[in-house]
Parts: sequence; structure tokens; C-alpha cells
Amino acid sequence: MIRELNVVELNTVAGGQLFDGSYWANTLNLFIAPIAPGIGNLLIGTSNVINSAQQSIFGSVGSLLDGLGGPLLRLAHQFNDYVIYQATKGLVQLGQSLGGTATVGSYHYENEWVNYSQA
Repeated sequence: MIRELNVVELNTVAGGQLFDGSYWANTLNLFIAPIAPGIGNLLIGTSNVINSAQQSIFGSVGSLLDGLGGPLLRLAHQFNDYVIYQATKGLVQLGQSLGGTATVGSYHYENEWVNYSQA
């Protein structure tokens, strides 16, 4: 005997539940929400480590190359620092949007190019 399907059966057969926003939102919220702040803090910490490494290790190498390489190498150095600056700012913003509350360290780009040129 053939009968008419109800709404739940239609959604199941048609795959409607797979695309139901509330279903996925609830599932993600159940698994992601408890760990999201930790992931956010990890992203912020990663940004801090990258900037610290740039400031301590690579900063002196960059300054040395600036002195030896002239204006073109200096421009390439600044561009490289700027790209990393934007990427690390993005990590911090994503980390904070996930609920991360870790302290954001200073940015190498700001220390070397913004603050230094204003001094």
C-alpha cells in the first residue's frame, strides 16, 4: 500500500535535514562551542610567536640586509613584513571571534616600520 509521506519523512528522503541550518548550527554548537575559546587562544598565541620570532631572530637579519641591499631590498623587506602583519592580525581577529581572550603581543611590523619611522 502506498501512502503519502509526512514532512519529516520528506525531509529525510530528500536530504532536507542535511541542509537545515538549525540542525548544523546545533551540531556545531554542541561540539565546537566548548573548545572554540581554546582554539581562539591558540590562534592568538600563534600570532604572538610569529611576531616575536620576527622581532628577535629575523629582525636583525632584515636590518642587516636593508643596510647592504639598498632601497629595493628594503622595500621587499617591508612588503614581506606587511604581508605577515596582515596575516597575524587576521589570526588574532579570528581567535577573538572564537572567544579567545589571550593577550595580544606587539606586532613586528608596527615596531619596525610604523613606530620607528615616527620616532
